[in-house]
Order: sequence, then structure tokens, then C-alpha cells
Amino acid sequence: MDIKIIKVHGSNNDFYLIDEMDTELPLTDEERGQLAINMCKRTCKEGADGILFVLNSEDSDARMRVFNADGSEASMCGNGLRCVGRYVQEKLKNNNLLIETMKASLQVTKEPDMYKDIPTYRVEISPVIKATSALPMNTELDEIINQSLPFIDEDLTFTTLSVPNPHLISLVDKEVIHSDKQEKIATLLNGENDWFTDGVNVSFVSRLEEG
Repeated sequence: MDIKIIKVHGSNNDFYLIDEMDTELPLTDEERGQLAINMCKRTCKEGADGILFVLNSEDSDARMRVFNADGSEASMCGNGLRCVGRYVQEKLKNNNLLIETMKASLQVTKEPDMYKDIPTYRVEISPVIKATSALPMNTELDEIINQSLPFIDEDLTFTTLSVPNPHLISLVDKEVIHSDKQEKIATLLNGENDWFTDGVNVSFVSRLEEG
């Protein structure tokens, strides 16, 4: 089977993109996951964070499916959506698109270039849900907003959000953001664990300056 692939990235979150709008590949979900595992494995020159499959949609301009490098399917990816949005915009010559994702159809709009030769696309990120059940997360707390979670880290506070893929966010100082804490927490919570059954994106945020 010959498969045409394109390497793309949004803010250095890199993917292989496979266009199935003209001809859908005869692949099961299991085969798509295994393809992602095989293709995305990092070497000195190749590898990626995942595969973006671009398909036709019954009620949107296109449909996006995201398979992570470990073979799992993600419900959404903002950087991936911008890549797919650019690809579909150039294919269909339409600056205002609706892209179907697993849980919602989202708007993508071509914007003026942010910098010279940097194509810029605005994407809708929704729904944003605070309920821990939407992640899902095994906890008796309905919401977690800037709260201490000692089973994750003794010093940091966290906020959980579904956008609609799950996120665990911590506001930290510059010393922490340059440490290995984020990697350690992400490794813990994206492996087999008691709290996040589907894993979770771990984001550290550090303010650069006022404004």
C-alpha cells in the first residue's frame, strides 16, 4: 500500500499528515494505531508526535483524527487542528472552515501572517469543561482550580480542564519551568496510574512579565 505523507508542525508539535479526502485508506482503528507507533518512533531524522488523518465529513469541511505516537487516539489537538486547517484551507481555497473532531466541530480561520512567511490560523478550542468527570479523573472533587494535589507534587497547585482533551495545568516560577518536574509528572500520569485513566496533558505556565 502506497501512502502519501506530509510532515507538518504547529509550534514545533510535529505530525505526519495523511490526506484521505479523495481516497479513504482501508485501515482499521487498530491498524491506524499501529501505523502511528511504527511511523512516529523517534530516530535521528524521523519520527513525530502523532499522525493527523484528514477525512471527509458529512456536515463539516473535513474531519480530523489524531493518533498519538503510542497508538492511542486523541479526542483533539489544538496544534494538530491548525495544521489540518492550513492543509484543508489550501486544498479547498476556503479561508473559513469547520473541522470535525471526535467531540465537536470547530472553526478554523486563516488570519494575516503573524510574522513574515509564518502562515497563521485561528482555531476554536471548545468546549472548555471544568468538571473532573469530563477528563475523566478518578476523584471525589467536582472541579480542581489552583488546588494542591500532594499525590502528584507536594509544592505545586493544579487546575484540571477538558478542552475537550484532558489537561492538568500548573502556574509555576521560572526555576520550576526549567526543571525536570514537568517531564516526571507527565511520565507518571501518562503511564498506568490511579487518577487519569486516559492519561492527561501536563502544562506548566510561567508569566514572562506584566501584560
